[in-house]
Amino acid sequence: MKPTEKFRKMPTDRFPFDHGQLHRVLDDEREALSEWLEENAPYCAREEAHQNEGSRERAYWHLGYKEALNDIVAALERQGK
Repeated sequence: MKPTEKFRKMPTDRFPFDHGQLHRVLDDEREALSEWLEENAPYCAREEAHQNEGSRERAYWHLGYKEALNDIVAALERQGK
């Protein structure tokens, strides 16, 4: 599966319950994102436009970060059940 396809299918319920499995999934996601960024937007690491106060890029960075935290919290909550 291409990273772009993977990112379109990220429901939180796909995370496994086991801590080790969750760690591997997060590592895989991080690696896939790194590959996608390198292939599609290598300038992002240099520009760091998300650092500019009030920029659209900063808003999207925070939105993406919030969604990632939501996914992790949901996975941990299911793990505790």
